[in-house]
Amino acid sequence: MTGLGVRGFPGEWPQGQWMPPDVGPSGFICLNPWSASALSEWEKAEHQAREIGQLENDWDGYGGAGISSMVLSNTIHALEMLASCGVPIPTPDLSPTSAGTILLSWEHNGAEGCLEIGNTRYTGYLKIDALPPALFEGNADRIDTRVFWSIAWAILSPKLAPTVISEFGIRSKPADARLAA
Repeated sequence: MTGLGVRGFPGEWPQGQWMPPDVGPSGFICLNPWSASALSEWEKAEHQAREIGQLENDWDGYGGAGISSMVLSNTIHALEMLASCGVPIPTPDLSPTSAGTILLSWEHNGAEGCLEIGNTRYTGYLKIDALPPALFEGNADRIDTRVFWSIAWAILSPKLAPTVISEFGIRSKPADARLAA
């Protein structure tokens, strides 16, 4: 059996590797493929986030803002989403920023993904080789799982023909096409 094609992405995923599930009307299908050892990695990441969350103002000696309880809560929520929603992505590197946010980052195979989580918003990017970065943002308490799937796809997929991911959204047929059908 050869690899399974992934809708919207060129090439095929090798047999045995995780791939994003089909999207149904309610969004992504979430499974929990994590083994006990993988869960312990996510527990370590949550513990690290809690340690970062204890940083107070001027933690870096240069006036860096402390991490608020809301930033910590949003970060832990994002880690819990990643650990329980079946996204086959390694645990991120976590680091505080001088702006009082927490940075989640991944880098592998010429691709990098980054999420900066704040009190109310998150921002991030996905960069694959020399292609322009795809930027994303949203409410920090409701990070779209498609962001995580895109980062996972970029850092874990075999080298494929370049694809630019520039927008997340659901597309439907134009009204005229629906009426004619």
